[in-house]
Amino acid sequence: MQIVCNKKVNRLPVPTWNWLKINDSQMDFNIDAVREKMECSFEIPTGIRVMETEELQRFMPAMEGIETGMGEETGEFLQEMQTEITGYLAEKECRVAEPLFLHYTSQDHGAAFEDQLIYAREGSEMTIIMDYHSRSDSEALFGIRTRIYAEKNAVVRIIKLQLLGRDVIHFDDMGAVCEEQARVEVVQLEIGGNRGWSGCHTRLKGYKSSFESGTGYLCRAQQKLDMNYVAVHEGKKTDSRMEVKGALLDQAEKVFRGTIDFRSGAKGSAGEEQEETLLFGRDVVNKTIPLILCQEEEVDGNHGATIGKIDESLLFYMQTRGITEDEAKEMIIRAGIDAICRRIPDEASVKKVQSYIEEVFQYES
Repeated sequence: MQIVCNKKVNRLPVPTWNWLKINDSQMDFNIDAVREKMECSFEIPTGIRVMETEELQRFMPAMEGIETGMGEETGEFLQEMQTEITGYLAEKECRVAEPLFLHYTSQDHGAAFEDQLIYAREGSEMTIIMDYHSRSDSEALFGIRTRIYAEKNAVVRIIKLQLLGRDVIHFDDMGAVCEEQARVEVVQLEIGGNRGWSGCHTRLKGYKSSFESGTGYLCRAQQKLDMNYVAVHEGKKTDSRMEVKGALLDQAEKVFRGTIDFRSGAKGSAGEEQEETLLFGRDVVNKTIPLILCQEEEVDGNHGATIGKIDESLLFYMQTRGITEDEAKEMIIRAGIDAICRRIPDEASVKKVQSYIEEVFQYES
């Protein structure tokens, strides 16, 4: 079947000059693919369970109001694709030590989508690790949306490892709401694929609620990646931290929008966003948009971006010790990804990422 999409996604909360072409992105594709049910194997630990239909209906009103980083048109597309909703629930005061693993496999010439709800009851704690795979030469379409609700004192950790083939088109959308002293942590690695869009919108609604993210990416060949992260501070003494590390090679293109939004009433809140981007090649395109919005006086917001090539003195130092320029490049790229991998609480998942990167550099060479 022919799958057509032309949606406006990843909008900046406040637009800037149109000629910069960074206010939003167009998620557009027209591909011939076989519509398939999402293929997922999972390991569900005690304390987390898949929601039944009645539970989904009961929690749906709270979830439908959650904004996502990519925006409402992504949800419209999933509805057009008649995507089923899957929900995961952590019971009240249940602190689950073992992660919930979700392993997704994208089939060649297939189109598969997932719409997730994750609900953490008061005082609960849960970790979900998702990895996305396909054949290295696979041509496919893969999309997922994750909406998270964390009640008072709940902790939710989401780890997403995008390890798709080099010709896969994909999108990954997230949104979260945190009540009083709730916390959401996100680790996201965007390494594979051809064209991709991702976003994360977190609403820090309750007193002392918090959000922390670590994002890593590696774009090569003609890859295009467009990202939009937003942390909205509403409650008093809320806290957000965003760390982004990545590298661009060949003719790759990347956009990262990072917004910290202090709303009226968010006194005593703090937000920080830092990005480090390494550029390898004259034809790469990088656009970084750090943005702080403020309606409250007593807040602390910081952002910064470091963008550039390998330091020549560092490269010379490595070469004097018998390391070639290509080897030095690979080592530095790995170091950035490894810094994000240290946030992943599962050694097997880290090894999957390292193995994938090893294959990437073998292919590059």
